[in-house]
Amino acid sequence: MPSISQMLIILAIIVILFGSSKLPQFARALRQSIDEFKKPSESDKKVQDKSSEIKELETKLEQLKKQ
Repeated sequence: MPSISQMLIILAIIVILFGSSKLPQFARALRQSIDEFKKPSESDKKVQDKSSEIKELETKLEQLKKQ
């Protein structure tokens, strides 16, 4: 992971290359990209939650069958 000084250098280069007027657009695009990467991981978590719920129900069903 880059240090703070490296991040500042990268930010300065971006400002020089794209200009300060394009910086908000660049930040928005970066945020949207991060959000897009998070979406699949959130759905994977939902799938894992559902599978754990199914396992719990199967366990309860087995216990009921034994009774």
